[in-house]
Amino acid sequence: MTCIGCDVVVSTEKKEKIKESAVAIFILAKNNWARVAISSQSAELAYYVLLSLFPILIVVGNLVPFLPIDVDATLPYIESMMPPDIFKVLKPILLQFLNSSSSSAISIGLITAIWSSSKGFNSLQTVLNSVYGTKKRKNFIIVRVVSFLIALAMIVILGGVVFLFVFGEQLIRFIQDKLSLPFDLLTDFTQLKWGGTVIVLTVVFTAIYFLVPNNRWTILYALPGAVFATIGWLVSSQAFSLYVRFGGGNSVGYGTIGIFIVLMLWLYLVSMILLTGAFVNVMVYQYLNGVDSQNVPKKEVEMEKSSKKQRRKLTKS
Repeated sequence: MTCIGCDVVVSTEKKEKIKESAVAIFILAKNNWARVAISSQSAELAYYVLLSLFPILIVVGNLVPFLPIDVDATLPYIESMMPPDIFKVLKPILLQFLNSSSSSAISIGLITAIWSSSKGFNSLQTVLNSVYGTKKRKNFIIVRVVSFLIALAMIVILGGVVFLFVFGEQLIRFIQDKLSLPFDLLTDFTQLKWGGTVIVLTVVFTAIYFLVPNNRWTILYALPGAVFATIGWLVSSQAFSLYVRFGGGNSVGYGTIGIFIVLMLWLYLVSMILLTGAFVNVMVYQYLNGVDSQNVPKKEVEMEKSSKKQRRKLTKS
């Protein structure tokens, strides 16, 4: 025989637990959102990313002519990654980069890219410390060295992902023609490209959330925000591309100024997704470890409240 009353009690207890969890999550989100300023910090981060973007493009553009890549076959892949109006403005610049190279431009661009990227990662570290509620590292030299190394690693990884997306099929055709491989590498690459991109982005975001902030959380607490940021990055990029293509044509029509505005908006959106991913990590950590928005354990808060009540009773008596 089944106990109908017992089932009702169990379901009621489950509803109460779900309700308590929802209330706790809402309070944590409200308090943390009031503590951080994601909107303004995203604008700051987008500025530094833009500052480091052009030197990186100079380096990549001057390296491409040294590789066995057909420029005319490369342009359609670049065109598929951006709205047509933007590509029309950038096409002459891209052709100039892809058809000529300069060792001095590579050296200057590489130095500028590393410097600006380290500045950008220093800003990212400051912003993430603010979101995580931790203090900035005091040692200036360590901060700069860590920022430099992480920036260099991120440039190599993200640059490799972008390079494979744009030039991967050309390189695979070249390798397959030279080695006369019996299997079709191009088909395998096309099938694995998106899955590989998701994995690489998740690893990159996990590394950012784990290494950049000045805290000692385990790497597991970096995964929720990394998954959120990866999905948000891919979805927002596709959605923003569609918006610019169908709804933002007027702003893009102003040529270079329109391109700059669209680029800044996209970088701002991506920066906001990155910081929101950090916000998700903070929420998960605080909820699972029972701490409040100031990273203080609930037990300590309750003890502090009880001690205050006892003091009040003593003062009244």
